[in-house]
Amino acid sequence: MLEKVGNDVGALTNKVGTIVRQVGTDGPPTGTIGQIRCGCNVTSGPLVCFPGWTGGHDGNGFLDTCADVPLASCGPTSNWWMHEDGLEDVDTPLCGGKFKVGDAVFANTTNPSGATNLKKGMIGQIYCGASGLPPIGVNWGTGYTGGHDGNTAVCSTGTNMPLSSDTSNYYVECDEISALATTK
Repeated sequence: MLEKVGNDVGALTNKVGTIVRQVGTDGPPTGTIGQIRCGCNVTSGPLVCFPGWTGGHDGNGFLDTCADVPLASCGPTSNWWMHEDGLEDVDTPLCGGKFKVGDAVFANTTNPSGATNLKKGMIGQIYCGASGLPPIGVNWGTGYTGGHDGNTAVCSTGTNMPLSSDTSNYYVECDEISALATTK
């Protein structure tokens, strides 16, 4: 998560270049991936560039409030000043650094963790790291219907990836999945 400095709620220290995910409702759609372009706008938080999103602005003339040298704009309408509560660092490691939320994975065993009709090789996306066991929440897509609604109350990393249906999600053990590709 993003780090507060001192007692000033608005004073944030953010590393320019950090990849983040929108978890709030202000600005780009929830789940959108972006990069911190400028750290520390005292009233709003960091300026985040969300490539491909066009509902934002160019920084609204407030780049002089940056506590660092801002990254170049990713577009005149792809930037948004974000509050810290609306962002999550996507590099939060899971399974000892093997995975993180957003990674594409495949089941390397049939019916992992007791799932019903979840075939070996099925592809999914990690939507959260759980505080219980098994620890990895995977959304297996609309082609899988033997799961649950996500049971996101046990997510310790937050549930920040969109879920495709009420029955397409299942928690699995770290060794029951393998990375297909990562969001690094």
